[in-house]
Amino acid sequence: MALAGVLMLFAAPAAPAVCPDKAAAAKGSADAAYRLALAYEKGNCGVAKNIKTAMQWYRLAAKRGSVLAANAMGDIYFTGEDRGLYDYPKAKKWYLEAAKQGYGPAQLRLGFLCAEHHYDGLEPDFKAAEKWYLAAAKQNAGDAQFRLGTFYHFYKKPPELKKAIYWLTRAAEGGNELAMFDLSRMLATGEGTKKDPQKALYWLIESARRGTPAAEMQLSDMYAAGSDGVKKDMLQSFLWTMKVVRDPTAIPYWLNKAADIVFEGSPDVPKNYPMALRLYSRAAARGDAHAKMRLGVMYLEGLGTRKDPVLGRFYLQKAAAAGDADARKLLAKEKSPPNKP
Repeated sequence: MALAGVLMLFAAPAAPAVCPDKAAAAKGSADAAYRLALAYEKGNCGVAKNIKTAMQWYRLAAKRGSVLAANAMGDIYFTGEDRGLYDYPKAKKWYLEAAKQGYGPAQLRLGFLCAEHHYDGLEPDFKAAEKWYLAAAKQNAGDAQFRLGTFYHFYKKPPELKKAIYWLTRAAEGGNELAMFDLSRMLATGEGTKKDPQKALYWLIESARRGTPAAEMQLSDMYAAGSDGVKKDMLQSFLWTMKVVRDPTAIPYWLNKAADIVFEGSPDVPKNYPMALRLYSRAAARGDAHAKMRLGVMYLEGLGTRKDPVLGRFYLQKAAAAGDADARKLLAKEKSPPNKP
């Protein structure tokens, strides 16, 4: 049995949900009122889901001093949760109540509300945003350290790049993959710090390993070109490209890039026609002319699939109609009379 399975056998059972004491809630307990509100919001502990009743109990719990209740009220107005309750000024009011009591998640949300331009009913307030991001970052609440680094880099006028580097570094060291990516770019260009290509590459790879698409794409291009401190390595380029195309929404550019590598082959990556066929098919389904041209060739010649001249010409015609010059040449060659013996 795997170690994880063994450990599961000896793991402590999950703690049961703490259900509300209705009597204590009615008598003045802030914690009991909060738990009763939570039960009404989620519809658990034998209580029917009722958001209006939940909000009544959250308000009462907050009035009694529950920071969790104040934050929950902020969340209700911030997220709306398909209830038509979006109200950013009210969300800000409740988050402020929780933030003043030192609650990190509320401080972080206040940072969003004060820094961004797209919250109806609110105007940006960068001074307040910095205050609340900083308070949340000092507690390492959520991704506050990354947000603060980004704030100093892109929001503060003029930018405070040394502070951006400091907070992005803390966030990256704490495992934030987006901070790793942004820090990598700053180290690569020497923005706000001494230029350090090796450290930039380290953080870029760490970000990509955690699944940051932009980092995977950059590494794919770097290894393909042999740029930015890495030697040309088509195997590495292919491996990072395949990380990109695992996303079902990957665009044809990346699907074609991976497919071309295994269609054409190289000393580092052998030809793999079945894989190329699958990748080109995904790109062709999204209307890409190059992928349709390559599919036409593969079906005409039986590369990675059975020969199918009808399907091959179909794809070539589609590619030619979409403007692919190679497809037009291949169709013209097919229609030309055979050479005389």
